[in-house]
Amino acid sequence: MSARPANFNSRLVSVLLVDDNRNMRTILREAMRCFFGGHIMEASDGAEAFDVLRSAPVDLVVTDLQ
Repeated sequence: MSARPANFNSRLVSVLLVDDNRNMRTILREAMRCFFGGHIMEASDGAEAFDVLRSAPVDLVVTDLQ
């Protein structure tokens, strides 16, 4: 049984991963790629994330808060 709706098109999903830990971004990127398979972007901090958000539409932002 899949958690995805029948009409879910993962190729249309864009994800922005924001984390200062490079290893965590790698782990998250691979996990997101398995689930979404769509366009996955990365940023290492908030300033870089805002630059990405200004230049490209994003459906989902995944970040850590400390």
